[in-house]
Amino acid sequence: MGYVRTIAGNRLIPNVVDEAARDNPDRVVYTIPHLTEEGDSFEDITALRFANAVNRACRWIEGVLSKGKNFEAIGYIGPHNLTYPILVLACIKTGYKALLVSPRNSLEGSLAVVDRTDCRIWAKSTENNDLVNQILEKRPMEVLQTPTLEELLDPRPVAKYPYTKTWEQANLDPLAVLHTSGSTGLPKPIVMRLGTIASGDAIREIALEEGEEITPSWTAEDLVFNPFPWFHAASLMVKLGLNFWLGSTVVTEPTNGVISADTIDRIISNLPVKAFFIPPSIVEELAKTPVTLNKLAACKYIITGGGSLSSQLGDIVNNIVPVRNVYGSTEGGIWAMVAPQKGKDWRTFKFPAELGTELREVTPGLYELFFVKKLQYKRWQGLFYTFPEDTEYSTKDLFAPHPTEPGRWLCVGRADDVVVLSNGEKVQPVDIEACISSHPAVQSALVVGNRRFHAAVLLELRGQPPASKEALESLLDKIYAEVVEKANAASPTHARIFRSNMMLTVPGKPFLRTDKGTVKRPAMLRSYEKEIDEFYEHLEAEEAKALSGDMDTRSAHTIANSLRNIINVLLKKELNDDDNLFSAGFDSLLVFQILGTLRTAAERAKIEVTLAPTLIYGNPTLEKLSQAFYDALYSKATGEDPSKATYKLAEDMIAKYTRDLPIDGDTVIVTGTTGSLGTYLLNTLVKNPAVRRIYCFNRSADAEERQRAGFKTKGLTEVWPAKKVQFLTADLSKADFGLGQGKYDVLLKGVTKIIHNQWPVNFNLDLSSFEPHIRGVRHLVDFAKKSRHGSSLFYISSVGSITKWADDQPVPEKPIHDLSIAGTQGYSLSKLMAETLLEQAVKVSGVDASVCRVGQIAGPVTTGDKGEWNKQEWFPTIVESSKYLKMLPSNLGTLDRIEWVPVDLLADIVCELAGIGAKKPEFEEDDEELKVYHAVNPKLGYWQVIAPTILKKMPAGTRSVPWKEWVQALKDAQRTATAKELPGLKLLDFYEGLIMPEDIKITPFNLETGVSVRKSETLRRLAPVSNDWVELWLKQWNF
Repeated sequence: MGYVRTIAGNRLIPNVVDEAARDNPDRVVYTIPHLTEEGDSFEDITALRFANAVNRACRWIEGVLSKGKNFEAIGYIGPHNLTYPILVLACIKTGYKALLVSPRNSLEGSLAVVDRTDCRIWAKSTENNDLVNQILEKRPMEVLQTPTLEELLDPRPVAKYPYTKTWEQANLDPLAVLHTSGSTGLPKPIVMRLGTIASGDAIREIALEEGEEITPSWTAEDLVFNPFPWFHAASLMVKLGLNFWLGSTVVTEPTNGVISADTIDRIISNLPVKAFFIPPSIVEELAKTPVTLNKLAACKYIITGGGSLSSQLGDIVNNIVPVRNVYGSTEGGIWAMVAPQKGKDWRTFKFPAELGTELREVTPGLYELFFVKKLQYKRWQGLFYTFPEDTEYSTKDLFAPHPTEPGRWLCVGRADDVVVLSNGEKVQPVDIEACISSHPAVQSALVVGNRRFHAAVLLELRGQPPASKEALESLLDKIYAEVVEKANAASPTHARIFRSNMMLTVPGKPFLRTDKGTVKRPAMLRSYEKEIDEFYEHLEAEEAKALSGDMDTRSAHTIANSLRNIINVLLKKELNDDDNLFSAGFDSLLVFQILGTLRTAAERAKIEVTLAPTLIYGNPTLEKLSQAFYDALYSKATGEDPSKATYKLAEDMIAKYTRDLPIDGDTVIVTGTTGSLGTYLLNTLVKNPAVRRIYCFNRSADAEERQRAGFKTKGLTEVWPAKKVQFLTADLSKADFGLGQGKYDVLLKGVTKIIHNQWPVNFNLDLSSFEPHIRGVRHLVDFAKKSRHGSSLFYISSVGSITKWADDQPVPEKPIHDLSIAGTQGYSLSKLMAETLLEQAVKVSGVDASVCRVGQIAGPVTTGDKGEWNKQEWFPTIVESSKYLKMLPSNLGTLDRIEWVPVDLLADIVCELAGIGAKKPEFEEDDEELKVYHAVNPKLGYWQVIAPTILKKMPAGTRSVPWKEWVQALKDAQRTATAKELPGLKLLDFYEGLIMPEDIKITPFNLETGVSVRKSETLRRLAPVSNDWVELWLKQWNF
């Protein structure tokens, strides 16, 4: 029968091979390098000769087995040559499927693949192979003696073997059976299908923007060197598939089996190779072989994949010839990527729409790659030919948006590679390991530390380690200085590797690797479990020794000397007395370690004193902490009030930022849009037709991606008018917001309103930590004053700023001048300081400024079951903990009054109070005074009204108990329950603070809302918290 031409992506590879032999029989499809000591030669294989070899193999298979019926598996391990693709195609045409087992597998792994494929036939090559012999000894099969490659390529013509299936009949037929690498256990067989390999045919029809190119791809005239083993998906997709789809020529692996920089040198010296498709290890070798690398300058590019390539070594190669990353898997083959532009970061990926990819945030800044089945993209989605029943596929690969190249992504590792420290912080090890492995003395590096306090690195050195301890330590010092510190500089604080946290492999226990050369992480962790445990036990013993030492508490100076030694041991580095502990790497676990040491010291000094974590958070330098601890020990004797220093600092900071305020003086800037309230504020502004443009100021470069993800999870529209919303990475502590003068000037000309919502919600930080944010308020004041339209500045404060209000009268909607009303907590006091600064800005500079004190923000009520009240907050935690305790509080102590405002309605209220879109206020306000609003529910509710609704959802037998009894039950449960089982344990101190003192009558303060309800229709019509809302919140929590 004749050949039927079909569209790219809907062609069958056996037909295309036959078409090539018929239409262009003399075209060279493969060139085989014969590299010997006597000299180098190259053998060309034409399309006709290759197709003839496939026909010969078909006749051989049918002659010894007869024609296949149900695609029985024929196992094969042989020399790395063209026998592989010839056998694959012959099996397809005769009704079988080739099972290509990696010769690098263990016997156990090979048998697992053979058994799961129900393989009963083995094609044995003439080359003796120990693994094959062991497989056949353990699993007796029908053994066929495979012809040699020379016999198969015999140019004498063989009658064409017919293959008459159509695309519709055969697109789900097996191409071959490959298997996973076994990096997480035993390898698993994967049946690639004819539709899978055909997806590479459609690569050339991917829609590209002007100037873009696709990878992998090349022209028919290009000579491509690809030495990847034939039992890899990359080889079948590229060396067989793309080679015939594009009509090019592949230079195969040399017959001597050696792949190195020298191999490339000998090939490029004889053949005009234009593209290289090589593993990362060879790219790194090229970086260290400049003579060979320089010979590649005329080549188009080097394509690499299948493992991690050192950024440093990749940069060296990329400076000579462009490096392009490819991405793929055994299940889906090679996926096309939009190549990086010249001069841009070669490490990045851009996913064409035709692949149907989705990047889903799994932790802030990290996204897992999914492929989603889409009918319109079927030709490109080879993965769903391999798994035709699936509708989506998780790669388990993690990506991060590139900081300076929008739309491009960096692969940072796998979800199962992440190292989770004992404090819950996550370490992405891939880039750290790649950087450390780039050192010439390091063969491999593996970051360890799951459930440990700090990460460590296990090193495999090249060659024998130095014989003497001194020489070994000198080498480790050099490795640390040259690559580990470089990795630390590019990593978050919690992921840093200390010098003392470097361990070496044990003789006789090298790194375990897959056949692609990548490290088998889970297997290595199991293999080195004992050594890692012993290493950390030694580290912890050193730390315990430092922590248990006697502390001299006679003076702040002697305390500082003792603390300095302890902190240096814990942080693995020396600090100056005025260095910020948290900037240097302190976290919550270190805080409690130091706190325990201070309590022990107080006990030894026989001084009764209450020490809380705030002692360390509020005094974040060695100098301050030593003095504060000394003051705490002897404060009764001195009679000094520690709060005076805090208020003095607050007053000095206010004076600093109001001293030189400018005299005198709808496009909206919104700060902090990726947070909970910020997300709904942006949604409200987007929907408001009176808002022409919105500038979203956020600290993170990936804010837009995070914003879209947040909108999706909250059930909000993700479609924004392109010209209406713009995301800017802004640092308000800088005078030009870190945007540069050009962009700053553009904003000055257009902005009419500013909503300042960004503020760190961290109740542990001391006041000095908030100075950059106070500075940011000042910079917003300067901007508003200089702006062409006299931008109004609307600051979102908190009722925490007046937390110590003790007057019987309600809190007025006016500025508060007594800083002690905010208390000494850094967060609350900084909020009141910002209000005071704005009041001065209105009086001195004539800036139009307003303050909105926001109360308790509740979950959304207008988006159905989408979105939720953050489960980590105090009220959702009460509900979850009550389920465990089988007790629900009958009251909430000092928080019994319910003045909560749902977050989606609060966004509307804020925009109304800020005058967004309003041509004229509904009533006139005094522009010479700071306007103050209270965004709390004016219609009071009570816990006793909504508690029965929650009680109905509780397990049978749940009792209603007073608040004090509930807190005591929570406290008692900490002996047996974990924080995961009982989340209320994390907020125990807060809950204890809500217990109503028996001897003191505390009346919760009220807030005036008269001015606010007159200006905001939403606030005016707001209903009290209802049982319907409570039921909706419970549903959103899946409670």
